[in-house]
Amino acid sequence: MSLQKNLLVWFTCFISICLIGAGKKVADNPRRLEILFLGHESKHHNSEQLADVFTKEYFRDGINITYT
Repeated sequence: MSLQKNLLVWFTCFISICLIGAGKKVADNPRRLEILFLGHESKHHNSEQLADVFTKEYFRDGINITYT
């Protein structure tokens, strides 16, 4: 392959990579972390109360907790 063809191939690859990267949209704001908290019926370790405490404390830090 001649030098001109090599340069053309490399230039085409470089431009393609640049255009692929330019097409990706970056999120404007970071998303909140979502956690699913699985509870139980036992009152020995009351998971419903614990989920309530976790939800209030972690919500301020950008973490959503869903209790089920």
